[in-house]
Amino acid sequence: MIGGAALATLSVGGDSSNAPVAQGVFFVGAAAVSIFTAPLFDRLGRRFGFAVGSCIGIVGGCIGMGGIFASSTALVILSAFPTGMATGVGLHLRFAAMEVVREEVKPFAMTLVLSGGCIAAFLGPESQLATTGIFGENLEYFGLFMMIVIFNAVGAILVLFVKFPAEEDDSTEDLETVEEDGVMRVDVKDREEKIEIVYTPFRSMFARTDILTSAALASFAWIIMSMPMSIFRVAMAALGYSTRLSLTTLELHFLGMYSPGFFAGSMIKKFGTEIISFWGSVLFAFGLLANLLSRGEENGTPA
Repeated sequence: MIGGAALATLSVGGDSSNAPVAQGVFFVGAAAVSIFTAPLFDRLGRRFGFAVGSCIGIVGGCIGMGGIFASSTALVILSAFPTGMATGVGLHLRFAAMEVVREEVKPFAMTLVLSGGCIAAFLGPESQLATTGIFGENLEYFGLFMMIVIFNAVGAILVLFVKFPAEEDDSTEDLETVEEDGVMRVDVKDREEKIEIVYTPFRSMFARTDILTSAALASFAWIIMSMPMSIFRVAMAALGYSTRLSLTTLELHFLGMYSPGFFAGSMIKKFGTEIISFWGSVLFAFGLLANLLSRGEENGTPA
């Protein structure tokens, strides 16, 4: 969806001004669903919560197929919202994976999760290329949305076989709480145990500079990450790049997103967030420079 949304929009009569909109709608859906994800898991449990997320993705794929079939730009753009919601729910799988394994194998489980992201970096774009035009010239990107339906259906089925740990009982019947100056002290009855929970009211969080700065930097990083994906395949085609080269660029972009997960944590622990953030900015500047230089070529260059 990420790499083909703009092209799918163009294929049904959209233009370069609204082609990136589908990508924006996708990320809005992924962000908006976070409001409902916790209540969803709380009510249905993680197994059926993830299954519901995949079903939302199936709905998005079906809307997209309908948009391609009806040559409707509005439906193609609309399909990005539930597809983004499904992705937003699915992002929690990386955390849930840590809950279903023993403590000693958690590092290996995280490696598998990151490896899956690297595999998906190639599987998604390649499946799009393989299905482009197989249903005819008028339904060029029908296969893109069909694969969205298939991938989400497979995900919904597989997650039903996962045995998640039983939910812990969060009942407070045996708890005595005392709130004082923003600190909640919890005494557990019939046990020689005292738990102190320090919490911050939600509204006061927005008055904290560290939280606002972290949120702003995270949002900026997501903007940097998403901007090239929204329109770059259209731009590369206009510069004379082949479909193969634009897909390879997309795959390398995804690989660059997931592969640092293998070593970023240890590097941050060793060198600190400031140094790693600095080198991240250097890498971004290098990529921006390469992009500007490639636009100077008449037909584009693979570099």
